[in-house]
Amino acid sequence: MKSSAKKIELASVDDLFSTEESRQDEQLEKIQEIPLSELHPFKDHPFKVKDDDAMIETADSIKKYGVLVPAIARPLPDGSYELVAGHRRRRASELAGKETMPVIVRDLDDDAATIIMVDSNLQRENLLPSERAFAYKMKLEAIKHQGARTDLTSVQVEQKLSARDQVAKEAGERSGIQVMRYVRLTELIPELLDTLNWFEPSPIGYDGPPQTLCWADHSLWVGDPTNATRIELTDRGTCQDVKNWPLPEDGWSTKYHCGITTDGLGRVYFSNEWYKGQIYRWENGKVTKHTFSLDGYDHLSEAVPVPGTGRITMIHAVSGKGRVEECLLELDMDTGRCRIAPLPGMGEGLKLRWFTGDWLLVQGNGEILSDDFAQLINMNTREVLRIRPEMFGGEKMQHIGILTDGTVVIVTRRDRVGPVFRYPIDFWGFLRTANKSKKLEWREYKEVYPNLPIFLPSKATERKIILKKDSLTILGAVFTPPLTLSQLAEKLGPAHIVLQNGTRKSPITGRESPYTQALALWDELGLQGWLDEDEQTIKTIGVRVAAQGEYAVRQTFDGAVWIGSKDYREASWKDFAGFAHTLKLGGFTVYTRLPGPVPEEQSAQKAKLEALSAMVQISWKEPEKKAAKAQKYKLSKPTEPVLTFTSFNFKLAVMEVLMYEKGLLAPKLDAHEFAREYSRRKIDIDAEGYEPIPEIRKWLEKYPVPERLAPEVTEIEMDGGSEIYTQLCPFWDGEDGAFDLNTITEAELRQFPNLNHITLMSSKPEQVLPVLERCSIKVDLL
Repeated sequence: MKSSAKKIELASVDDLFSTEESRQDEQLEKIQEIPLSELHPFKDHPFKVKDDDAMIETADSIKKYGVLVPAIARPLPDGSYELVAGHRRRRASELAGKETMPVIVRDLDDDAATIIMVDSNLQRENLLPSERAFAYKMKLEAIKHQGARTDLTSVQVEQKLSARDQVAKEAGERSGIQVMRYVRLTELIPELLDTLNWFEPSPIGYDGPPQTLCWADHSLWVGDPTNATRIELTDRGTCQDVKNWPLPEDGWSTKYHCGITTDGLGRVYFSNEWYKGQIYRWENGKVTKHTFSLDGYDHLSEAVPVPGTGRITMIHAVSGKGRVEECLLELDMDTGRCRIAPLPGMGEGLKLRWFTGDWLLVQGNGEILSDDFAQLINMNTREVLRIRPEMFGGEKMQHIGILTDGTVVIVTRRDRVGPVFRYPIDFWGFLRTANKSKKLEWREYKEVYPNLPIFLPSKATERKIILKKDSLTILGAVFTPPLTLSQLAEKLGPAHIVLQNGTRKSPITGRESPYTQALALWDELGLQGWLDEDEQTIKTIGVRVAAQGEYAVRQTFDGAVWIGSKDYREASWKDFAGFAHTLKLGGFTVYTRLPGPVPEEQSAQKAKLEALSAMVQISWKEPEKKAAKAQKYKLSKPTEPVLTFTSFNFKLAVMEVLMYEKGLLAPKLDAHEFAREYSRRKIDIDAEGYEPIPEIRKWLEKYPVPERLAPEVTEIEMDGGSEIYTQLCPFWDGEDGAFDLNTITEAELRQFPNLNHITLMSSKPEQVLPVLERCSIKVDLL
């Protein structure tokens, strides 16, 4: 029988003689000085500890005053401690030369420690998206493990919070959904996470009044001194989403605002309007650092897109006669190639905007009466129409606009009256009769943006080299291939012949052997010809278009190089080996590297790649005469009964016997020959031959096998090396079941009266063996 007496616990001697005050003191947390070497980081600590400016400031403070707020740690089984809060203080203490730091030691389980660790860091400014994502995930999991009921600590009228809503409320997020958006970032690969970590979307907030507005698709972009803000709108114009990107610190002055523009492909670019400001690009929801920065005091806020292209048009200043001249610059945002056009008659402080159709409006500041108030430029025809102040008497022009019906409105200011609105009846006719006809004059830069000279490039001249399908024109002299030394010398003058010695490495043996190359140089023209062994034929002629690199010809060609009707840089080039470009025109092959920044991954070869851009090499080879297109593989409509197949793989096995073993079917399929004959598209056997080539399969499916040949099939031996498989899928390795016979019908088998044996290749023999057995066909499994 169990005793009903309660268990009595006796107090210890220490308890009997201790005071209430001492017992309460023992329950208080103690601050201990613990060696830094015994403090280990929290497992999977999501917050980065960087030696940045803030860390240096913290270390300096600890040197002077020590650690003012103790860290929190929990004991580990080996006698050391795991930091829960205080990772940055520990690192700062190391930098300050301290050996210990004050720590509060607590016995915490994993979940409680995780929650404290996360909460102690979430109040920091400038958290990276990845830090916030992993922190939310860890806290969310810890709360779920605890099974925490937040309603037990809340007033009863409040609704019970879910784990994600609790995390959101304590972190100051808008909702639990926002928390889950962050958590989903943890599933990204590290490389994608890194692209998020330098720009953090945050709630909208302006650092000063917004000064730049830019439309891109359904979004309005706003720029202030340090932020770029995207306001996404619905089709009805209501706000759908707002994101604000605080730009990284890079020495910008806060006196200037963030300029924003788009190119003609809808990609958004922004940069602070500061000297040589770095450009950042937004495309498809991602922000990346652009490959080049602004030149001088160029402003993106004074730029407009060139429709349908990756280019922008902006205002660019050059050194002029006695003052800075602002010009029109058209810039390719992918390559950095650009051209510039002077704006005579315009002053400084110019503004750009599209006016209507192809017309671009360049508007001055109106401060100097001798300068044009504005110029309208047709970017298609290059027609320039001037709007001069004296056109409206002594009134000062203020604004020009166009209504939806095409009516142009001009606002002037009249003394003692104020603004005057004018509606010219024939605005375009009035401007054309009031001004002499002018054309915009584009000048090409050989240099790549932003490394532009401070002066305008020289005026374009008729000095051109034009390549066509059947000829090469140099400074008006037409040469037909093959090019010879005497042919060019007759029109261009005598060439300077030099011998260039070098070594070649054999691609087969790897051995190097010496060689001597004869070169014909027209130095003053920037032309270099590579002579063939007969010392007369010029197998390649090079045009030096830039100064970088080492070439035998020293001068650059002072003119334009055209391919067809376009500048060579605008021609339809193909990539060559990932670092250069090539194209074919008739019997000519052109090789160069288009001007543009060298990608970071190719920076080790920067000098060589830039040298490739300095020379345009033109070679010629007699084109092969194309024979009449063969019709070997054109299938004719059958004139006799044909066999019926429901199993394509069985048909292939039959055609292997009739076409390749017995030679009774024609034509005998050859994949390379078929690809050469096929005209609807180019079939690349080397690239596509790892899978069945669709056009060849379709041809085999339609191929009519005459019924009269059925008795010839007595035995079928299916094998991975069968010829018909290598023609349908040239690089098939025979390892998969692409040509296994897994289905067949009695009807198609009974078409072959003499078939008595099959060596079967099948991954599902149980489906076909019964059918073969009913047809009295012996089977050996492969």
